[in-house]
Amino acid sequence: MNTGKNFNTGNVSGIEVLSGGVVRLKVSEAEVNEIKLRFFDRNTLKPTQGNTRPETILHRLKTKKGENSISSGALVHGNVPHNRRNPTFEFLTAGLDISRRFQPNWRGMAGVILQRAGARDEFGRYLTEDCYGSPLTASGNTHDHMLVSKLEAEYYDFGTHGPSNILFNMEQGLPIMPSWLCFNKVNARARKEIELGFARLVLSLTGGHLVGSFPAHKAFAIGGTDSVRGYEEGAVGSGRSFVVGSAEVPIPIVKTLEGVISADYGSDLGSGPMVPDDPAGTRLKPGNGYGYGTGVHWHSPLGLLRFEYAFNGKDAGRFHFGIGKRI
Repeated sequence: MNTGKNFNTGNVSGIEVLSGGVVRLKVSEAEVNEIKLRFFDRNTLKPTQGNTRPETILHRLKTKKGENSISSGALVHGNVPHNRRNPTFEFLTAGLDISRRFQPNWRGMAGVILQRAGARDEFGRYLTEDCYGSPLTASGNTHDHMLVSKLEAEYYDFGTHGPSNILFNMEQGLPIMPSWLCFNKVNARARKEIELGFARLVLSLTGGHLVGSFPAHKAFAIGGTDSVRGYEEGAVGSGRSFVVGSAEVPIPIVKTLEGVISADYGSDLGSGPMVPDDPAGTRLKPGNGYGYGTGVHWHSPLGLLRFEYAFNGKDAGRFHFGIGKRI
């Protein structure tokens, strides 16, 4: 059995394996970001295969404390006047999801999370509006509450001429209480690698759409390290819909180091004004943009580290640092 991924300061004080592949966990602290249990064949040490055996199910329990889930309001709301600071969004989240492999190349996941989201200023005071008077919550209160069901399906195939990956996920807000948010958010991503002699061509296409009652901070932020390089995070647009296409050519230098040439394009598909109070329009975000650049990828003992420099459509350059493959 394999346990663990992204432990923050939480401790598992006991693991008891019961009959039928049932596992009982004792968690001694609440600051556990993510626990994963996966069952392996004792002889081959490979994940077990099958459709009905409990041992083939991948269980994942997520709990997050608010202080461990904080993000800047700059992603969607952009920069603010020099004498003001962006709000900080806090998310208090608890949830449970179950995932399993139902075909050799397919993995599925279903889950539910309960979340409370709110914004504070630099002094720690709760906010309902930003410096432009735009609402920071959908409910108009200091916090939004939502119960969200999640579905995800992923396909992966190594292929003869390079691996392929397709990912689809959906979130549905369940208005169990009258003030809770009701929305639907879908995301899809396709990625294909093609061998080109000693180099590779990596193509990716990502898109999404959001409908219902939602706060502006749940809109799709376009631009940045994992989006359109050459721009600040979220500087291209903030929309109900979006599409981002990327192409990379990694070229091996040494065993653990490769150079890369990249080009990206992203658009909000004209949906920026449909986000509550149009934060992108207020901040004069273009709504679409492209970037191109080069960089170095290091396959380090800690994982893939990406050092990249890219220019945007306005010929302004920006350095980007990323960990792992682009999302």
